[in-house]
Amino acid sequence: MKLIVFGGGDLALRVLALLPTVASVHEVLLVTRDTARGEPLARLFGGCLPASVRHATLDLRDAGGVAGLLGRERPDIIFHAASLLSPWLLSGLQSPLSQALQSAGFALMLPAQLPLIRNVMRAVRDLELDCPVVNASYPDATHPVLAAEGLQPTIGVGNAGMLYETLRGQLRARQLSAKPYLFAHHAQVTPFARHISYAPGEAPWLFLDDQPASIDQFVTGPLPSGRMLNALTASHAIAIIGSLLTEDSVLRTSAPGPLGLPGGWPVQLSARQVRLDLPPDIDVERGLAYQRRAAVGDGIAAIDADGTVHFTAAAQASLAMHAPELAEPLSRQSEAARVALLTSRLAA
Repeated sequence: MKLIVFGGGDLALRVLALLPTVASVHEVLLVTRDTARGEPLARLFGGCLPASVRHATLDLRDAGGVAGLLGRERPDIIFHAASLLSPWLLSGLQSPLSQALQSAGFALMLPAQLPLIRNVMRAVRDLELDCPVVNASYPDATHPVLAAEGLQPTIGVGNAGMLYETLRGQLRARQLSAKPYLFAHHAQVTPFARHISYAPGEAPWLFLDDQPASIDQFVTGPLPSGRMLNALTASHAIAIIGSLLTEDSVLRTSAPGPLGLPGGWPVQLSARQVRLDLPPDIDVERGLAYQRRAAVGDGIAAIDADGTVHFTAAAQASLAMHAPELAEPLSRQSEAARVALLTSRLAA
């Protein structure tokens, strides 16, 4: 089977390094916008993997180029790990604006996360491809926005999955066999990793079998910081990719953005199929209410039916002295101007 990987950053490379565990993948196309970086990486992983590895140079802002590539290649599965601005960018800057954006919440970076995955999903739709799309570009929020356009990816990775995999490791270490169901949100990753308070969002919502439980009963200290956390996301991505390509297995996990929903949900995955795996007595409406509350921690007040994102009063206050226009409602029509403003102001 053929896997296309969009993006050549740290996460994409960690996923490639773990690909030998997915026996069904025999061909990999790595797509980056930088030939000088991408071609050596393809040669490197061609020597590491039991699969043929090629490279293609493409700027994913070129919607026609994305459609042309997918039309030629017809992949069996896509892993998308590209954005206009790195999710790690703000943590490496010390400007007043970058600090204000970190205080406002990660949702203020949505204009940089949406355009590339939208181009991929539009091509998938227009070409009538039936391949799953696994998205790492802020799926907690990009998926419900794209769902309003009929463009939601199959499922996201990381975030809720990072918490779930850490919890599962602790349950395994304690030889506990209870079945975990975990609802979580991107807004909780940093407090979870640092083992600090979850305010102003909700704490992760955990059930063991049918009983509510606290994840902090089992994960009792901090995780490594920074890009090391990508090890969890990569492992989660590999498990999801493998399950979506395998006919005779079912993966239970938690993952962001299934079925275009906001935040992370308990799910079951099998060959090209994703379905919710909710605990007893919890329905989708209760799950949505939880996710709306949790999204406040990322600066999201609401996402309208047409995909317009409204930011919280706290996010607006954080940016009031620096760039208040970045906290105005974000619609499809305002997205291009917003990302241009965001990019120019951060580069200043």
